[in-house]
Amino acid sequence: MTSRLTSRDQQRLQQARAAAIEHSAVEAIRQYAGLTKKYPDHPGILAELAQCHAGAKDFERANLLLQQLIDRHHTSARIMVIVGRTYDTMHFYDQALVAYRLALKHQLPAADEIQARTSIAATCERKNELLEAQIQIDYLMTHAADAPATLLLAGILASRNDDWEAAEAQLRRAGQSDLPPLLKVRAGHELARVLEKQNRFDEAIETVSIVKQIERPGKESALAISRQVARLTERMIALIGPHHFKEWDSSAREEAGARSDQRQIGLITGHPRSGTTLLEQMLDSHSAINSADESSALLHSLVTPLWGGLDPLPTSDRLLLKSIDPAVIDHGRREYTKQLEQRTKVKPVGDLKREHWLFDKNPEAIVMLPVLQRVLPAARVIVVLRDPRDVCLSCFMQFLPMNPVSCNFDSLANVAAKYARTMMLWLKIRSWLKLKWYEIKYEELVNDPVEQMRRVFDFLDLNVDEQSLKSTQLFSERAKGKEIRSPSYQAVARPLSSDSIGRWRNYEKCYGPALQVLQPFIQKFNY
Repeated sequence: MTSRLTSRDQQRLQQARAAAIEHSAVEAIRQYAGLTKKYPDHPGILAELAQCHAGAKDFERANLLLQQLIDRHHTSARIMVIVGRTYDTMHFYDQALVAYRLALKHQLPAADEIQARTSIAATCERKNELLEAQIQIDYLMTHAADAPATLLLAGILASRNDDWEAAEAQLRRAGQSDLPPLLKVRAGHELARVLEKQNRFDEAIETVSIVKQIERPGKESALAISRQVARLTERMIALIGPHHFKEWDSSAREEAGARSDQRQIGLITGHPRSGTTLLEQMLDSHSAINSADESSALLHSLVTPLWGGLDPLPTSDRLLLKSIDPAVIDHGRREYTKQLEQRTKVKPVGDLKREHWLFDKNPEAIVMLPVLQRVLPAARVIVVLRDPRDVCLSCFMQFLPMNPVSCNFDSLANVAAKYARTMMLWLKIRSWLKLKWYEIKYEELVNDPVEQMRRVFDFLDLNVDEQSLKSTQLFSERAKGKEIRSPSYQAVARPLSSDSIGRWRNYEKCYGPALQVLQPFIQKFNY
């Protein structure tokens, strides 16, 4: 039986919660950890501590705590729903479903059962397990037909089954309901996709433009970070020269000579919505490659420790990686590898063949390439290019959680400015980069996947036969049921299609001055 908290410990719990709300993760974790020593089986404290670790990207500790909750409190439907939601925030969808299904094994109040089934439907849709999602939606349509979440999920499922009429009706009702702002924005984006599929392009872009005006939680803080990243990018363009890459490579290779435990690491990057997820899923089909999907490991393990925070911006010396403690570099290298291993669920390097590749994917990693050069000189980088006009349209039309990247996607003009900053940096540094790198075009990958994947595998020194090359085209079947964290999870569950190539032409009149901003990159990348 769980002990009742003393009045003093109730106060400590409130302090821990306040620290978590204020994003003081270290203080919150310290407070919660102290309470767990006194109340080791208190489900609420364990759950909140797990949420703090998840928020701090320490998924290993979060998972241990959540597994404790499942082991000790699996008969509590309420706790299992909390566990499932925490796993959802970590994008550990398989574990989330385990927790939700445990919740349904017990007698639940009607409202709690609806909540659990709604969560299962949303998670199964996210995992592209559409049959199971539909079973839950059918239940919800019987028991909670007018609930905003039911309307939204029913509309999304109808859309994924190409039932445009039903999808439009449900999504319009969802948008007019009392959905929270985040889900109201998603309903608008999903509706726009349905309208576009019916060639109603003016209505589609107008729908997105309207929902872009909805005030979303976290937008101001995301914009503040985004402005700092923009200034950082501009400073890098101004400061960094070819000799820096040579120095970083030399220092890193000197340090690497004493190490024998480093696995082969690759990075897929580019601009968001360029096709990085498609390439990552195709690469992941090879038996010698494991991919970490949408990962922030590079930022948290290497970039932040070496550069420091963004407020204030790193000094010139820190940005140029001068006087960095080798111990900090070594710790970051090991932590980065560890996080990728956790994400890909692969064995430690000693249990794998040396030629096995561990791939990270981060569409925003171009700005981080100097750090990767300094720390992992043997890493290989694949940059995915796509027609800049299609990239910017996709960024604008796609529903994305609010973060320091997506806050730039509120207009085509702002997307174009963001694209120009990112790709200007790539154009400047690509000839100086000592890391081995390779550019691949999304359009060529779609139109000739076998030949393009042959070239990618050659770049990675992997021998493949014709059957293995053809198997990369079956990625859409493997994607069903996989934990895909990218917003492109729906697209990669469908077979290759050229439908989105040249999509921008349907909206050409909406670009305005953005086309002039993009023109140098259209020419440079031969579009």
